[in-house]
Amino acid sequence: MVAEVAIAPPARARDVAAREVRAAPRHDLEAERAVLGAVLLRAAEVLPLIASKVSEEDFYHPAHAVIFRCMKALDARGEPIDVVTLTDELRRAGRINAVGGMQFLGDLADASPTTANAESHAAIVAELATVRRLQLIGQSIVEAATNGTSTAEQIQAMASATLAKVCLARSASATVTLEDEVLAMWAELEQPSDPVPPRSTGIRDLDEILGGGTQPEQLVVIAARPAMGKTSLVTQIGRCMAAAKGLPVLFFSLEMPRRELRLRLLCEAADVDRDGLVGRTLDDDGWDRLNRAGAELARIPLLINDTKEISFADIRAIALQETAKRGPLGAVIVDYVQLVKAANASENRAQQIAEITRGMKVLAGVLKCPLFALSQLSRKVEERPNKRPQLSDLRESGAIEQDADIVIFVYRDEVYNKGTDDKGIAEIIVAKQRNGPTNTARVRFRADRTSFHDLDESEERERQTTYQQRTKTKRSKKPYATATEETDDDR
Repeated sequence: MVAEVAIAPPARARDVAAREVRAAPRHDLEAERAVLGAVLLRAAEVLPLIASKVSEEDFYHPAHAVIFRCMKALDARGEPIDVVTLTDELRRAGRINAVGGMQFLGDLADASPTTANAESHAAIVAELATVRRLQLIGQSIVEAATNGTSTAEQIQAMASATLAKVCLARSASATVTLEDEVLAMWAELEQPSDPVPPRSTGIRDLDEILGGGTQPEQLVVIAARPAMGKTSLVTQIGRCMAAAKGLPVLFFSLEMPRRELRLRLLCEAADVDRDGLVGRTLDDDGWDRLNRAGAELARIPLLINDTKEISFADIRAIALQETAKRGPLGAVIVDYVQLVKAANASENRAQQIAEITRGMKVLAGVLKCPLFALSQLSRKVEERPNKRPQLSDLRESGAIEQDADIVIFVYRDEVYNKGTDDKGIAEIIVAKQRNGPTNTARVRFRADRTSFHDLDESEERERQTTYQQRTKTKRSKKPYATATEETDDDR
């Protein structure tokens, strides 16, 4: 008798089989059957709980997707959902045999003896559906990279845009009634503090205008003419947010190298003169303050990326990577919009800027943090007697104003008027606030530190009184006033 010998498959065959197993999209048929079985058992209770968590497209097995679609159709018509009504609905749709007949539906009902874990099972189905979508994104990247017709930038833009859509879909909230929102609001008000507190800018009067600071998901545009201090302002805000919340702030510096940024941060934090630091002429006290400030700044999670010629697809990809690596971000800063490289070079600049700012607004929503975008202003400002910026001065695209939740202008009168009474004073003008008032915060600007500071209240009152008195004197001495003409003083 000849003994039987087991012959192992060739190594190549084993490798192919292993690759097929690894390539199979992740799924959990038991979880899918448990969800459908729970609906069959108690549709009135279960369907409202899972409808916002899972959709027809989330089911991996085609038969399960068809069954869930028919369940939703029955529910939409107000009809009961059980094996009989579902069988009839599938027959009308011509899909009863495709799903395995009544026997398959009966097995579904037996697959979930309880409805207690229906929400958890639905979450598993939705989670694995997202994993499969991410797998498809990876496959599309490989295909685009190997077909030889797409550039690296086009592939990255496609991948980032698709990934952002997946992230946004996962974070999208279900439609709710106003009653639900009112109840949720009362529940929040019963808490000792705001569950989503605003993020302070570190500038007292600006925070007061903004209702305490900026909110997550806001696109905040800060614009000014050159030399007004917009980069200094947003750097100071970013440092304050990173220090206060301990959440990483991601700073894209497309114009200024990171060496200059760290110099500004050190000078502002240590309260030392920049020229003294660069020239190494600080006194002992200055060096001591610098050492202490450096130790404090080293603990602040402020991330700086000074890559030039960066596209918005790059910005989005890096922000998502840092979020995956470090957790939620406290804020994202882009300095400045007009230097962001456009994905489509064939569009005019206004269309490119519109696409970039719309992408920034979406990214702020995905990341759940404020996004600060700096912007240039048109030269039209220089042609007016009053050179304070207006919304129409935003350069190259009205989309910046449209997409922004908040628009802030920085203005220093001393840049234009050497004899001004407002030397060392900056006006932070909130020209647009989607959910709040517009107003102006007056602050002190220290050019040697490139930093902004709150004005002392008594100092500000004194300045305002002096300004009003001088304005009144000038008006009373108008050369064109006649004996029959009324002056401001006569009124």
